[in-house]
Amino acid sequence: FQSQGLEARVGSGQPSIMSGMPSLLPDCENTRELYLEIDAIVEYSAQIWKSRTGNAGTRDRTLHSKNIKVVVGLELEVLQGPSPVELDSGQPEAPGPCMSVSRIPCNPLDGKRRSAVTLPALRNRRAGQTTDEIFDVEDFVLMESPTLAALRWASPSQDQGGAPLGPVRRSAKLFPALLVLLKLRWLLRLNKAIVSLGGQRCSLHRLIAGALVDICSVQMHAHSPIPMFQAVVEAFQSRLQAAWPYFLAFVSTHEARGGLQLPSTEQSWGSGSSPGSTGSPQGAPLAQVADDIFVAWFAQQDGPRVSATEAMADLEFYQVRPPLIIAGTAKLLAWHKARDAPGTRERLRKAAQVQAHYFALTLELPRESKGEEQETTSDTTLELALSLIASPKTFNKWVCLRIMWALEGGISENGFANGSYADRFGREEFSVLRNTTTHDCGGLSSAVLDKLRDLHPPRLVGPASRFLNF
Repeated sequence: FQSQGLEARVGSGQPSIMSGMPSLLPDCENTRELYLEIDAIVEYSAQIWKSRTGNAGTRDRTLHSKNIKVVVGLELEVLQGPSPVELDSGQPEAPGPCMSVSRIPCNPLDGKRRSAVTLPALRNRRAGQTTDEIFDVEDFVLMESPTLAALRWASPSQDQGGAPLGPVRRSAKLFPALLVLLKLRWLLRLNKAIVSLGGQRCSLHRLIAGALVDICSVQMHAHSPIPMFQAVVEAFQSRLQAAWPYFLAFVSTHEARGGLQLPSTEQSWGSGSSPGSTGSPQGAPLAQVADDIFVAWFAQQDGPRVSATEAMADLEFYQVRPPLIIAGTAKLLAWHKARDAPGTRERLRKAAQVQAHYFALTLELPRESKGEEQETTSDTTLELALSLIASPKTFNKWVCLRIMWALEGGISENGFANGSYADRFGREEFSVLRNTTTHDCGGLSSAVLDKLRDLHPPRLVGPASRFLNF
């Protein structure tokens, strides 16, 4: 009887105990809990959607979502011959083998254009071959970028399976990073839509906060938010079936909260300067948590291949708001001071893990492109870097490798230096950074210590003369 009355109040839109239950639940600590959370959210949302729409659906293929092929790549032509040399006649000499002539954008650091460069990695390419790559992108995700949306509406032939969109003359290596951010922004839009249907019990906040904790924790392999996005989309498609196109249209009418720049007073749970918010990312705004996920994922990528400076320039080209990178180290400093205190260390661990990824990107980005809350000295920067690298059981190895790469100059595959802190360190500092020892090797419980103590007598026991000299 009580459960029937509770469901009646939920169906009528009145506040109930169930609307506040998600905020009382702990964080999702592992992958199994994340998938259970997805099942619960999709089940609640699908039931409410079907009850409100009468389970209306369509089998018209033109209304169903599609995967759009997008061609992305820099305009690059590989010629055979030596490097171009200006002759007296004004005509360049015929290029020789193992050389390439490329037309690439300006270096975002110094604004200089490299018109003729040697790319050893492309020596085996044939003449005239480009670096274009084809990506399959969901059409509703494509609309999160105004640039790609305009390209999509200008090419209606995609509806009949025509030629792919593009080519988009940007780096194909950075396009997956754009897709990760667009999918996170679409999840924000989805969250606003389903919360308007069923209240906070349908919120994605606990799911996205759990994904942030999972990505920032120490794993055998680097985790990505893409499986979470795919699981949510496939679960809704399987549950709604023919009603999926109508549900997508309903979601598209809601604005994602991540579309605006966050005020300076509402900084990220993991990147802010206040060391007080240390418990859980569930208390932070959802748009901030989504940006934290993107920063954490990006900081775990290969630095020479995927540069943060070039990625920020690409986001500006696609008209997508970049995540706010705050150069705060308060949570890292609080964890560093308390890392030898077990109780306090665990309380600060999650926030420090998130801020470590922001710390890695602030070492790489130019100072004018990030919001700095405080000036970090070279000694503090080196001390924090040593502390992170010496804690492999607290911080995953990919972010530690990116920190070392940024401090050593941040040289990308194109030969551009991206590190903004490398000029502060000398050979001695780099030697200390390379030869640091592991700090958190693990501890021994009191029971194990008592067992080891009783296995053998003390060292200074015996009839030998070395024990009698004391």
